[in-house]
Amino acid sequence: MERTWNGRVRSGSEPDHAHFLAWLASPDGRALLARSLLTSYRLAEDNGRVTVRFSADEPPPIIRFLRHRRFWPDFWEFESADPAQAVGPSAREVFRWPD
Repeated sequence: MERTWNGRVRSGSEPDHAHFLAWLASPDGRALLARSLLTSYRLAEDNGRVTVRFSADEPPPIIRFLRHRRFWPDFWEFESADPAQAVGPSAREVFRWPD
């Protein structure tokens, strides 16, 4: 099962966002994702908009992941969970796990 989270990087928070992406790609970030029981995580962005797509074999890991504050920075502003509202084909995939 896959879920989608769409949002925007709050204006002025671009340096914080870049720091978050660096942490996510670090061994610590990857290890935390590995312990989350997700089967995949993809983050794409386009012009300040962010789409995160993540999946798991069953609902409990998704619910726990959504509640894990480390993966949802305060400078991301939620817009929609609708996959149709995801960033478009011109978006740049900035992180994928597993590789």
